[in-house]
Amino acid sequence: MYDIVQMSGIDPRIERSRELLSAAAVQILQTGGWESLSVARLCSEAGVSRSTFYLQFQQAWEPIAAHIEQCFAREHPELLDDTVTLNPETLLLKGHPLSYSFFAHLERHELLYQKIFETPHSAPLRHAITTRVAEISRMHHSVLRTLRESGDTQKHEPLDAEYVAAYLSGALVELAGRWIVRSPRDSAAAMAYWFSQMAAPGLLQMMGLTSLLEE
Repeated sequence: MYDIVQMSGIDPRIERSRELLSAAAVQILQTGGWESLSVARLCSEAGVSRSTFYLQFQQAWEPIAAHIEQCFAREHPELLDDTVTLNPETLLLKGHPLSYSFFAHLERHELLYQKIFETPHSAPLRHAITTRVAEISRMHHSVLRTLRESGDTQKHEPLDAEYVAAYLSGALVELAGRWIVRSPRDSAAAMAYWFSQMAAPGLLQMMGLTSLLEE
């Protein structure tokens, strides 16, 4: 996802223009849909020049990705902290499956994500979201690489964290996209539990962590 990490010493004018562009992009998407999103309209509604836009972004959807990243960092800072890992005994993060934060985030920003997932034209942004989710998943699932039980009869090699992340992120974003546009729908907590129950058994077996399946 578009990197909006604020660096020390950043020009406050640049930071302000980025905030204006992100706010304008979200507003346009939520009120007019994906087809209404253009660089020209973004600049007009944000009150910034095209040259200012292109100093920070390349595509009209990128300010939305920046907005999403900022919201996620504010709401779930633990997911962006590479010192926080899954509990090795339960494979939970602060008592929840890793996917719970993602479902809860989508639910909190329901209208925005409905607009993103209801149209095939948003594929570049959905791909950016999936890529970012994979990065987060890989960060926290790194613990799995060191948890394989010694002396078991597992025939497979330990599953690479990159494969784990790719599998989980692709399935998670696809499922979440279908879920957020439904009405009525299950809660974020229910979906996270359901997703973890579907995803965990195969992954745990591949990692040789079959004892966790018996709990």
